[in-house]
Amino acid sequence: MKHIVNTVSENFWLEQYKDKADMNKFISDCLCDGCEVIRGGEDTTGIYDKDNVIGVHLFFYPAWLDFWNSDIEKLKLHFAVLVFTLQLQRFLSSIFSLCK
Repeated sequence: MKHIVNTVSENFWLEQYKDKADMNKFISDCLCDGCEVIRGGEDTTGIYDKDNVIGVHLFFYPAWLDFWNSDIEKLKLHFAVLVFTLQLQRFLSSIFSLCK
């Protein structure tokens, strides 16, 4: 069994770590084998890699169930909505920043 710690993949939350080595120290200090990443927004830190990420947190139970059942079509539906929402959020943010 692997022991994991949840971490949020988003610049604001990751700024508490200096670099990848610091994240790995945190994981080790928690007596864990790696982390489960919770996608939270833009991550440009480069802190995560295949050596310290064991899994990705699925957003809600139905997505997890579809993943477990290998229902690719349902997964495409779930994540297509998420991608559209993130694109819309970025678009609206850029529009509002122009109005300032």
